[in-house]
Amino acid sequence: MEHFEQLVINMYRVKPKVWLRYVDDIFSVMKRNQVENFLAHMNSLHPKMRFTVEYEVDGVIAFLDTQIRRKTDGTLSHTVYRKPTHTDKYLNGKSHHHPSQLTSVVASLVNRAVNICDEENINQKLHYIDQILKNNDYSKKQRSWRPKAKKDDVSKDESNKKRAFLPYCSSVSDKIKRVLKKYDIDSIFRPPAKIKQLLRSPKDHIPWSRPGVYEVPCSCGKSYIGETKRSLSIRLNEHIKAIMKNQVTKSAICEHLAYALPEEHHEILFHKAKLLSTEQFYIPRLVRESIEIKTHKNFNRDQSFRLSPSWDAVINRLKQPWNKN
Repeated sequence: MEHFEQLVINMYRVKPKVWLRYVDDIFSVMKRNQVENFLAHMNSLHPKMRFTVEYEVDGVIAFLDTQIRRKTDGTLSHTVYRKPTHTDKYLNGKSHHHPSQLTSVVASLVNRAVNICDEENINQKLHYIDQILKNNDYSKKQRSWRPKAKKDDVSKDESNKKRAFLPYCSSVSDKIKRVLKKYDIDSIFRPPAKIKQLLRSPKDHIPWSRPGVYEVPCSCGKSYIGETKRSLSIRLNEHIKAIMKNQVTKSAICEHLAYALPEEHHEILFHKAKLLSTEQFYIPRLVRESIEIKTHKNFNRDQSFRLSPSWDAVINRLKQPWNKN
């Protein structure tokens, strides 16, 4: 877009008075009788680049989150723009969320107003924000939040700070936070799961099409446990290619077959491979892989992620047959 922008301006005989661009959204000031010719010029430079134009209405036009008004003296005023369909509904002030998350709603609205509005509009916009927060059951204390001055000096290195991510539970989380604070651990509270996260997806998933932790059994009774960030089908094809080329360093399954004794019969049952867990993120995959390695008879080269001894009781319980009593 930067290259295209230079072509547009440099190749046109009359330069726009104002030209501001954010990605492919452009705010420009030029004479009205030049707009159509300039638009045709922009659309002629590339066969797959097509722009449309929106004119000001009664001296007002919206650009991204900003509403710009042309005043009678030729100057521009600016304030926050909200679509006509905006409902002014936000996270309710009485909802069961950590106070910092409720504060972030107020902070985002106030910061946006302070950063966008000029002096002529800021007070009116802050009064409007106060009213919609009140309608969303925010108390006077919650609505009194204002931006704090930024500190230039950071005395403590925040990058090495220990953090604990916890679900928020009223009257319990604060006590846990105080205990962790004694050990110089910051507590970060996550909002509760949404209904969308609790319900099963209505879409059908193609088998072996997702990342996660998988098992490939062998006829000897043992299995290979692995993890992959790609689809299981791609990873299994890599194991098969390694076996065909006898690349023992690239596949533990190939190594298991290559170093088996002659009298032993080993057959890798790729058709019985299965995903034990679907997981997108790397560290959770490693943790789950380590748990599955400890709970399955396997021929893995190593134990993958090193688990804390506190996992032993859980893993020993998983090894035991299910007791319905």
